Amino acid sequence: MMEYKIAFPQCRWVTEKFIRTYYADAISNGEVEIIGLTNVNEIITELEGTGQVTFTTQERWRDV
Repeated sequence: MMEYKIAFPQCRWVTEKFIRTYYADAISNGEVEIIGLTNVNEIITELEGTGQVTFTTQERWRDV
């Protein structure tokens, strides 16, 4: 499972599923401009545009 590192609001690793859920919530709340994205890197960029989250460039593969 691929994980991505968030620097703000709390430094931690999150899963792609978490990112997609966060994006779906942001769509529901009208916080993002582009809806219908499927590429996780595009979703990350869109979420960062809200100013509520900042991702680092770090990624890691974690066996579940």
